[in-house]
Amino acid sequence: MQKRIFPILLFSLIPVFHVNAKPSVHWQERVAVIYVKNKYLYELQNKYQLSKDNFVHVKSGKGGSYYRVPLKTFRQIDAKYRTHIKNPPFLWIEPEIEKRRLSDDIAVLRSGYKDEVITEKILKYFIKTYPDYTKLSVIGKSLQGRPIYGLKVSRNPHKEEDEPSFMFAAALHGNEPVSIDYVLDMAHYVLENTKTRKNKYVSRAVENGEIWFVPIINPDGVHIFWNRSSSDGRKNARDTSSPGGWNSGDGVDLNRNFSFFWNSGHREASSGNPRSVFYRGSHAASEPEVQTMMKLAESERFVLSFTYHTFATKILTPYTIEGAQNPYPNNTFRVAQNIAKKGKSYRKNKDYIADKNLYPVDGTDQDWYFNQFGTFAYTVEGSFHTPEYRDAEKSIKGMLPMSIEMLKVYFKGPTLVVHTVNESGKPIAAEVRIAEIAHLSNEKLLTEKRFGRFDFVLFDADTYTIIAEKKGYRRFSKRIKCRKGVKELTIKMIPL
Repeated sequence: MQKRIFPILLFSLIPVFHVNAKPSVHWQERVAVIYVKNKYLYELQNKYQLSKDNFVHVKSGKGGSYYRVPLKTFRQIDAKYRTHIKNPPFLWIEPEIEKRRLSDDIAVLRSGYKDEVITEKILKYFIKTYPDYTKLSVIGKSLQGRPIYGLKVSRNPHKEEDEPSFMFAAALHGNEPVSIDYVLDMAHYVLENTKTRKNKYVSRAVENGEIWFVPIINPDGVHIFWNRSSSDGRKNARDTSSPGGWNSGDGVDLNRNFSFFWNSGHREASSGNPRSVFYRGSHAASEPEVQTMMKLAESERFVLSFTYHTFATKILTPYTIEGAQNPYPNNTFRVAQNIAKKGKSYRKNKDYIADKNLYPVDGTDQDWYFNQFGTFAYTVEGSFHTPEYRDAEKSIKGMLPMSIEMLKVYFKGPTLVVHTVNESGKPIAAEVRIAEIAHLSNEKLLTEKRFGRFDFVLFDADTYTIIAEKKGYRRFSKRIKCRKGVKELTIKMIPL
């Protein structure tokens, strides 16, 4: 998704691709896992001339072993020699990760797909390598007690300052491993840019803002996907069926569990069936992973955010939920259209585009962020799901320019920053809006309490009417020109 190549990137190094090789989207398009009884092993290897390259041992079992084979080889092997394992742990597809988990070499850690163990090591590498710009926090815990990490990148990462905040997050669905790479790659680019200063907009975001990276929202789902079943991990680890303990199909779809339009009534948007992949949970925000992200958003009031998924090759814009009315004009969609132009999918006849949704949904993260805080919150669907990693690197490389463009949107503007204060100049929370933008879904945009701040990302350079209201205070209204860049306005609220 990019027009430029940045050779310094740790996670976007230019891969060597096979000439004329068609990239696979899913692992099932390239390999299969089979169980072979020991009594057939010698005969099988000789008959089909199998070698270590096309017959990879992944696990020993009782009376036999499990092997990963190319899909073409699998189709050639007589069924009497093998049993097809349809939903193996992803660990059996990428068994080399076991060696990488043991390494502290960043080059080794970054050389393939990441699970929660490797991701933690990479985050700790970041704070060790860039201590002046990073702060790593456990922002919450998963249902099974795994840490949910948030990496804050800023000029003064240990201070709470009056600055815009941005977020890049992934693995809300734990079976989408490329999404983790999208976050880590952007984090590395941002941190490298503190040295190179190649991108002035990224530099401004670090010097004058706060950028949050949450590479794994659903660590239990990631663990399940890698170690239990590649058909699971989309949902979290909630025990939702008998017998007790985790069973395949258990869990809550975290992207149906947020409070906005939870259980909207649309029959296909989510499910009350605990076995469904779209199970929305027993009640809104029932899951600790969702509560963690809602708490972070409440604290940071992100101006723009990306939550990465795979693999529809689209930027989904709020509101994605049927029945929720978008503001007019719909600037979130117009911004997404421009961002999408920067991406490169590396999939034939499949360019990035902006869209409302893929299918009916409700209880999504981005719609909650947008409704609560006015965040330009996007679900960014990458172009591959679980291809061979060299093909995943294409998608990672193609995603980066869109992530950079997200920061550029804010600082290129027009952006209007509003502060509301009392007669003494101290920040107070007040409702603010722009008269020329009609909000139609009961949005109530409030300046936050600590700094009295709200950031309006605008699309058109124009003159706007800013209105501020608070009970017990006079209504404020003023016309203000917003052309380009970031413009600031301080509103003094006068008591009645």
